Amino acid sequence: MAGIARKFVLLVWKNLLLRWRHPVLTGMEVVIPILLFVGLFFLTPEPRSDGWTETFPDEIYQAKDERELLSWWYGSGPLLFAPNETEVARNVTKLLRETLGSSKIQTFRTEADLLAFLKLSQLQSGTMMQMDVRGAVVFLGDDEKNLRYKIRTQGYIDTSSLFSPYSYYGYGSYDFQYLNDFIPIELLVNSAWIRAKKSWGPVHLNLSEPIFREAL
Repeated sequence: MAGIARKFVLLVWKNLLLRWRHPVLTGMEVVIPILLFVGLFFLTPEPRSDGWTETFPDEIYQAKDERELLSWWYGSGPLLFAPNETEVARNVTKLLRETLGSSKIQTFRTEADLLAFLKLSQLQSGTMMQMDVRGAVVFLGDDEKNLRYKIRTQGYIDTSSLFSPYSYYGYGSYDFQYLNDFIPIELLVNSAWIRAKKSWGPVHLNLSEPIFREAL
């Protein structure tokens, strides 16, 4: 009889434990996930119509003018241009010489001459005659209304190549070179072309005049 009573008490105790665990399991499996979902729904910023999500205030990304973007560039080697016999090339290089100084701009009659200069510079690598070249620009045609040109920022890459066949610096090197070499050179050429068309003169004479005002 005592054994039956003990079994009955144990059964009741297990039943009470199951009943006590029921709301706990319910909360863990249902209530908590719902609360987490609701919290994330209200805390996540609402996507904009263009697909971009605002996660930082706009003042973190302040716009920079031409002088700030190019302030580091003035101490670098020359920028090479070819060909130098077209009206577009003469106008652009004239403005860049007035802006950066004659020593920063070097022109060549043809693209072949420019490539020969680069190859000679490579052969002289490690000597006092080696020249630190910042980049090369090759104009395509002489259309004043549609400026077209190629940019190459590495001396060991032929300007006739559309894409760089080399990757010596590992992952992320292309992004760094694009932002720190390609974009500044593009800005220099485009701004000089616009200034020539608008007769604005070199940068240091028009510091109060934004590059692209009334031009784009």
